[in-house]
Amino acid sequence: MNQLNKSELILDTWESLDRNSAGADELMLIQEKLEAELGQGAVESPASIARTLADEGVPLHHPGVLEADSAWRERRINRLFQPEEFSWDSLEPALLSMAKLENLRQQLVGEGDEESVKSLAEYGRQLKRRLSRSPANSSILAAEVVQWLAIWLQTPDILTDWLALRQKSQDFARKFGS
Repeated sequence: MNQLNKSELILDTWESLDRNSAGADELMLIQEKLEAELGQGAVESPASIARTLADEGVPLHHPGVLEADSAWRERRINRLFQPEEFSWDSLEPALLSMAKLENLRQQLVGEGDEESVKSLAEYGRQLKRRLSRSPANSSILAAEVVQWLAIWLQTPDILTDWLALRQKSQDFARKFGS
């Protein structure tokens, strides 16, 4: 018997569930089947599975899809690191945290773990939003970290060089001292 490719396995599993629409429970069952048949590395995000199903005309329960995808990404992030490993409250710890974040991204890219890279980027987007919206954003440091995260999210490969140049700038020295 030929082994099914990932999309075929998703659709085959969906059909075996005999449901009217796909939500969180169905997506989790499909993820479990992907892992059992193809291994942990083959597990797709709930959103990706939902996209495959939607492309085939399967009705989606959108709140369930969003909930499942958010929970899945949070679990993946927590497997990569604990958010309390990072500190954004003062300059030196924030610089170290940014370096850790970039080192982790480089490690995941090197391992070819695209899903974890996406999860890490999602953590960065959430952190950027939180810092942008918090009352602490009135602080110079919070605004600075938001800028670092924007660079990291848009062009992560230049972050290390950009941060080194940024720290040598007059603006940085004026804000944080030399």
